[in-house]
Amino acid sequence: MKNYTLKIGDKSENGQITIIDEDRLCYLVKSNSKGAIGLRTISKSLLKEFYNLLILQPDITANEARNELSGKSEIDKFEYGYASTLMQMAQMMLTSSHSTDSSVINRNPHSSRQVIYYGAPGTGKSHKIKEILAGQNIQKENIFRTTFHPDSDYSTFVGAYKPTRGKKPLYGLNGSTTIRMKEGDKMLEEETITYNFIPQAFLNAYIRSYQTTDNVYLIIEEINRGNCAQIFGDLFQLLDRDEEGKSEYTIKADTDLKAYLEETLGTNNEGIKDGEICLPSNLYIYATMNTSDQSLFPIDSAFKRRWDWEYEPIKYKNTDWVIDINGEKFSWVSFQRIVNSRILASTNSEDKMLGDFFVNPHDKTITDKLFLNKVLFYLWNDVCKDGEGEIFKTSEDKEVSFSELYGNEGTQTLIKMMEYLGVEKVANVNNTDPRTLEEEEENNNENSPKKQPKYSINGSTEKYSTPASVKHIIEDFAQQHEDMSAEEMVKLWNEISERNNCLVASWEPSPNDNQRFADKRRAKITWGDKSVWVTTGWTEELFLPFIRNVKDKFGIIIEKTE
Repeated sequence: MKNYTLKIGDKSENGQITIIDEDRLCYLVKSNSKGAIGLRTISKSLLKEFYNLLILQPDITANEARNELSGKSEIDKFEYGYASTLMQMAQMMLTSSHSTDSSVINRNPHSSRQVIYYGAPGTGKSHKIKEILAGQNIQKENIFRTTFHPDSDYSTFVGAYKPTRGKKPLYGLNGSTTIRMKEGDKMLEEETITYNFIPQAFLNAYIRSYQTTDNVYLIIEEINRGNCAQIFGDLFQLLDRDEEGKSEYTIKADTDLKAYLEETLGTNNEGIKDGEICLPSNLYIYATMNTSDQSLFPIDSAFKRRWDWEYEPIKYKNTDWVIDINGEKFSWVSFQRIVNSRILASTNSEDKMLGDFFVNPHDKTITDKLFLNKVLFYLWNDVCKDGEGEIFKTSEDKEVSFSELYGNEGTQTLIKMMEYLGVEKVANVNNTDPRTLEEEEENNNENSPKKQPKYSINGSTEKYSTPASVKHIIEDFAQQHEDMSAEEMVKLWNEISERNNCLVASWEPSPNDNQRFADKRRAKITWGDKSVWVTTGWTEELFLPFIRNVKDKFGIIIEKTE
């Protein structure tokens, strides 16, 4: 728990949880819910279980977490009864583990003038900023971008005098008289080098914010890849904002900067009044930070306190992405979850975990080349170089090197590695035999050459075929949630099944489908006055994510009986 501690006095955002005291093993917590106030002792070991699970499954509820964790360690099951308190504390830890001021929890980024979006690589931090700006319909001329790197400094962020090429009239002597040189009717010029003040991203955004009443945004990518103290210099003091959003303290502009601002804005403009610089309330500064980057400049606590921090978690949402290794297809989300759980277990940190957009494949297919040269290269060099994670193995006692994954033999080794990790294979849905409920039963007679599998649900005596299991579970859920719309039902179960076509809101058999079971490719599920259609086309490979996810989300146990 060294890196993920709560402090005495920390409160949850809703005020229900307050840390009163702590010792080496436990927190003393005051709970205030619906007027009932009580003190609870919360085990730090148990809290760590909830915290680790929340990282891997950000949308999990308190009850789901309790069902998932209870009975799997030596901790008494009775202690899991405080699941709601534990989940709120885990969410507090998720914020404070990367913030120097844990009293600042879940601030509204739209009201913050300075925000750093942080998280593991590929979680969509830049995309989050893009969505915020698009949602506010910010015009292009009001957005300024820069990327920090180890060579960034004040001059590349603010501006400086630089030599620029130009031209000036060419003169010569005609006797003792200086004349303008020309060739025919063309006046001649000569190239020259002059020095001009060249503004950079910060100064361009600053000037624009004083030229308009619209909000202006300065976006800094990879803020921790540069030396922030060196880059910001005395601008650091401007980051303290008052209640109106203006700089609480001004700074004197140096001679060059003062001259440029007076020339651009005018001597009496508020942006350089009395030779002083002050950030206006309409200037917003957003930054991104990868928590996994190595060999970076540390950000001191004084600088951190002047920013609000917004964590961008891994959402495991690209369920339709596949990793294609020589025709063998594996689920990207399955690989992502398995590898991230190993990284978390070995490093006790989510900093190096794989985000949803760690790769950006064409047509949702991660080729073996892209997988090797981007994903596995990162894991080999940045995660597993000290033997952590136990990812590069084809069996319990057989480790593989990165070079062994190349070439024809390397392809087979890579497939074996994926199989050892337990990454789910993805069947080609277009080639799946869409057996209907009736055909499943027909193929299970004594004369059938291949019997289809049967399953029990929560230990039921009744046995269900694969499509019948799916239909039964969704139908039962729908009847218990009559207020849910068809659209909500489709979205929920397509996510749970990890198939974007498990449910559809409406369906009719295709007139061009001449198969005898064409009208049975989907089965109708009705609740109240609403209905959806569930696919009857399943293979065991496609069914595995459904089995796992209904257990994780609802505690429903599907077991193969024959």
